[in-house]
Amino acid sequence: MTVRYGYLLDKYFYFLMSFPIAAVVAFGFSHTIEQNLIHPVIPRPAILYAHAAIFTAWDLVIDRRIHRIYLFALPLFIAGQTVVTYTYIHHLAYWQRISHAILG
Repeated sequence: MTVRYGYLLDKYFYFLMSFPIAAVVAFGFSHTIEQNLIHPVIPRPAILYAHAAIFTAWDLVIDRRIHRIYLFALPLFIAGQTVVTYTYIHHLAYWQRISHAILG
């Protein structure tokens, strides 16, 4: 019986690479996540936690068999969430004028 390593690598590459990527991300965030996000001195806005959940969901979606719409929809949701989080945190004056003009 012959094992084709190219086939195994091609089939399980993304699955196997998710482990070192998760380890690097966990190590990188482990130094600051406790005092800055989970138990902050100043309470964080709820949208920040939603933003973190969306990015975590995107990191967990690594299987190539996922329907193609998610390859386009999730990045758009993440980009939209990033814009909303940025404008919410920085209280941009022009964005507030636009939203007040739209909402009345």
